[in-house]
Amino acid sequence: MHRRLQVAMLGAGLATLAACASNVSTDYNPQVGFSQLRSFALVSRRDKTSHQLIDDRVREAVTNQLLAKGMRETSRDQADVLVGYGVVDRTRTEVYRDDWGWGPAWGWRYYRWGVPWPMDGRTQIEHYTDGTVVVSMVDAKTHRVIWQSQAADALSLPVNDPRRADVAIDHAVAKILHKFPPRTTA
Repeated sequence: MHRRLQVAMLGAGLATLAACASNVSTDYNPQVGFSQLRSFALVSRRDKTSHQLIDDRVREAVTNQLLAKGMRETSRDQADVLVGYGVVDRTRTEVYRDDWGWGPAWGWRYYRWGVPWPMDGRTQIEHYTDGTVVVSMVDAKTHRVIWQSQAADALSLPVNDPRRADVAIDHAVAKILHKFPPRTTA
C-alpha cells in the first residue's frame, strides 16, 4: 500500500512538472535535412561558479535525450551539429489585484444585498525568478542556427530541492527535444 502511494505521488508530481514545462516554443529552418544529422558536440561552456549544478543537470539531460534519438556525441571537428544549452534566469514581478472580498460594507446597499460597487481591492505583488531552459543547434559546417527551442518557467530559482530540479530539467529538455528532428522537406 505504501508503494502505491509513492507511485501515485510521483505520478502527480510528474504531471505537475510536465504542465509547468508546457510553455515550449520551437523554431527551425525547414530547408535543413535533419534526418542526415547523426552526431553532435556540446559547445556551451560549463558554468564554473553560480549555476554549476544546474548546468550539469541540463548538460546531462540534453546528452541523454540526443543519445536516445540515435545521435552520437563526438568532438567539434567531427560533429554534424553543435549544440548549445543553458538556463536563463529572469526575475519577474507580478501584480495581482483582488477585487473580491467581503470588506466592512457587507449588507443591504443601494439595489442589492452584498458589497457596494466599486469596491476597494487588495493589491498583491510577488517577485520570483524563473528558469527558462534553452537549447540551440548550429550546423557545424555553415555555423548557422538551424534549430532552437525553449521551455519557459521550467525551473524555480533558487533551487531548494535538488531532486525536484532534476525532474524539472529532465522534463523540460524532454519536451524541448520531443519533436526533434522535425519533419522537413529537405
